[in-house]
Amino acid sequence: MANDSTHTQSQVYLSTRGGDYGLSFETVVLKGLAADGGLFLPHEIPAATEWQSWKDLSYQELAFQIFSLYISRSEIPAEDLQGIINRSYSTFRAQEVTPLVQLKDNLHLLELFHGPSYSFKDCALQFLGNLFEYLLARKNEGKEGKDRHHLTVVGATSGDTGSAAIHGLRGKKDVSVTILHPKGRVSPIQELQMTTCTDANVHNLAVTGTFDDCQDIVKALFGDPETNASLKLGAVNSINFSRILAQIVYYFYSYFSLAKKSSTFKVGDKVRFVVPTGNFGDILAGYFATRMGLPVDKLVIATNENDILDRFWKTGKYEKQPAKGPEAQGGLEIDGVKAHEEGVKETLSPAMDILVSSNFERLLWFLAYEFAATVGMDVEFNRKQAGQEVATWLKDLKVKGGFGPVYVDVLNSARKTFESERVSDPETLETIKSIYEQDGYILDPHSSIGVTASLRSAQRAEANLPHISLCTAHPAKFAGAVELALKDEKDFNFQEKVLPEEFVGLEKLPKRVSDVSNDWKAVRELVKEQVEKELSDDEVNVADPVSGSTWVNLEVWLVSYLTKMRPHLFTLPLLSGLVSISAAANTESGYLATVTLAPTASGAEAFDLEEKRAECFQACYKTYGNYNSCTREGVAQCWCNESDDWVEREEDCVWDICGPSAYNLYATVLRRVCETVTASASQTIETGSTSSDERITSTFAETTSKSAGETTSKAEASRAQATETSTSGSDSTTASSETAAATTSAEPNRACKRGSPLGVSLVLTIGAIYLAGMAF
Repeated sequence: MANDSTHTQSQVYLSTRGGDYGLSFETVVLKGLAADGGLFLPHEIPAATEWQSWKDLSYQELAFQIFSLYISRSEIPAEDLQGIINRSYSTFRAQEVTPLVQLKDNLHLLELFHGPSYSFKDCALQFLGNLFEYLLARKNEGKEGKDRHHLTVVGATSGDTGSAAIHGLRGKKDVSVTILHPKGRVSPIQELQMTTCTDANVHNLAVTGTFDDCQDIVKALFGDPETNASLKLGAVNSINFSRILAQIVYYFYSYFSLAKKSSTFKVGDKVRFVVPTGNFGDILAGYFATRMGLPVDKLVIATNENDILDRFWKTGKYEKQPAKGPEAQGGLEIDGVKAHEEGVKETLSPAMDILVSSNFERLLWFLAYEFAATVGMDVEFNRKQAGQEVATWLKDLKVKGGFGPVYVDVLNSARKTFESERVSDPETLETIKSIYEQDGYILDPHSSIGVTASLRSAQRAEANLPHISLCTAHPAKFAGAVELALKDEKDFNFQEKVLPEEFVGLEKLPKRVSDVSNDWKAVRELVKEQVEKELSDDEVNVADPVSGSTWVNLEVWLVSYLTKMRPHLFTLPLLSGLVSISAAANTESGYLATVTLAPTASGAEAFDLEEKRAECFQACYKTYGNYNSCTREGVAQCWCNESDDWVEREEDCVWDICGPSAYNLYATVLRRVCETVTASASQTIETGSTSSDERITSTFAETTSKSAGETTSKAEASRAQATETSTSGSDSTTASSETAAATTSAEPNRACKRGSPLGVSLVLTIGAIYLAGMAF
């Protein structure tokens, strides 16, 4: 539980350009961008004076400690904040959330791609999605219809932010999300991840232009008072401070992971982080971690051929390059290609194809503040001067195309913490190839840029200084670059070695995307039209006496909604044993009008079991004060008071045999609200999602079948006998792999193999309860 000392009771926020001051965390999250066009920052970066005591915390516990320094308990109570955090990181495939792996001596890779969209941006956007849901539920309590606060989230993406934002916000109540991406300039997988999401509250716009154009449109929308007032805009791009906050966590976590894994590195030693950098948000989180007290030697900015940041650190000038000619951005001979006509070169690392890095403005404010402080005036003077300086720089950037050189003291201050490296496309490909040949590890092009910069940095740095290079995306998202780099490797097969099951068949799914010109007013009108239609549909459905859900295709929508975390684990036939589903279609459109859920006898028993199991888990949580203490043994012991055969049925294959994907599905559903369903009840499902801020329930049930195949362990046989026609208990959110290994057979249970039709029987009941509990 929270300790008073972990909370900053009066943390408030200001704008980098001086116009806004004294704002609450909630205001900053929901507004996204300041009224004066600036970005929000805390009045001061809190010092983590007891950071070394965090070394043994789980990722979720560490996140709580860090977030509590930036969020007043008066705004979000400790238990609520812990619940938001747990829901956010239960969707990750890796138990550690962001595992650290060793590549070479003193070179480690921080894998940030284990979230739902396979990108580092899940680390922040899963949190932001749940944060939006929490704040809006509180704001809308007791309100109906037009009185409810409806947030219109608008974001620009160069590829990864879009899919991560959609995964974080799809299906959320009182939120519409519109994502702008540059048409034809994101990878095919990235585009499919976005456009195949057909949730009613998700809208994709393909803009004729570059990512910078998309970003400028978003800023123009936020800067227009009428648009902001009518749509109540919210931001998911890294201009939203909560994203920076969420990313601070993995700097601390990876540092502690290194201390645990290395015999030569101890807590207190310095480390160097290398970060593939485009919009400057990820590395800015590292800057915050450094200012909070983490012992960082340097933060290394790794850019691609769109190198505006690298040029700033070398010259002190922050300026766009000419679009044509020998000095054009990305037009160097070493790159082997010409610059793009807009001045942004299309590279093999499209998420970093950015001309102007938005979050650099936040660092500029700190640099300007430090410079102003040398005069010896008070804090208020320093803040005012910093805001004026930043506003002048950004005005020059907009009007003149750049600013600088900045004062020598400002540049030297930047160089104390940061270094920079520029990596070309040929160098990116060469690193992917060489690392695969030497280490058998497959890098995506962005992570390759980070590793290339790391290897260079190691040559300059103190001997044996550890480097942690951030791996920002799964290589499957950038098939073109990976296959190009490894085309001559005889043993390499992209389908077998790289492609996750979740990506298979995406191209066959229905898509929804609208093309739009590079005109912020045209985008504004389209967004208004989409939101008005969405809200109008909601009103019609509420008034409908048969509680119709939005007119959507049953097979596509029901399955995709149920399985937005783990699409490959469910198919419709698997629900038949626990829930009977009847549907009424609209005769004109052929689409679904209503869905009625009624539990079977087995389903009713399962739901009753779940209700008792939920009480047990809650008791465990209250006793120990955190989720990680609610171990497999502890929960099983608690349950023994209700059922003698729980311990035997408790032995399952969730973690060791089915793997972390199934385990994390359990953890996801664990923290959702599950409505009690009885044998005599019939529930009509309506659109929307059920608030889960104040209740924590667990869903641990397993359905077995005679056709599931023979089981080989005594525990499996016992469980099959006990649950021949119904359901059984399962796991706890923090079961260790060691415990699971001790209680399951060495031979995999055929009924639990990932990908087989019966391989998901253990999560059958989860699907049914999830379907009921989400209240569509």
